[in-house]
Amino acid sequence: MGKGFDPLEIERIKGPVLIVGKCAIEEVSDKLLSRLGKRKVYLSGRCNDLRATTEAMCHLSKVNPMKFVTANPLTVLEILIQANLHRTHAKLVNPACFILKMR
Repeated sequence: MGKGFDPLEIERIKGPVLIVGKCAIEEVSDKLLSRLGKRKVYLSGRCNDLRATTEAMCHLSKVNPMKFVTANPLTVLEILIQANLHRTHAKLVNPACFILKMR
């Protein structure tokens, strides 16, 4: 990522797009947001923000993030609920991100 994108290549983007990184967002997000709209542009602003990137990729590809975990889905949901009840500071991927756009 970074800076220095070809403006013609950015103009050719028609479908949903994920922009990763602060520099890339500063350079191309305004153009793409105005042309494609907020529903088709996904942003992952921090460097190595795995939660935002995973949520966007799961939504774009319609992949349930719960399928990545080999444990029983009910056990995973119980762990997620416990983590939220104990006010975890971890950045957890939303299990519904394949249905709803998170960011």
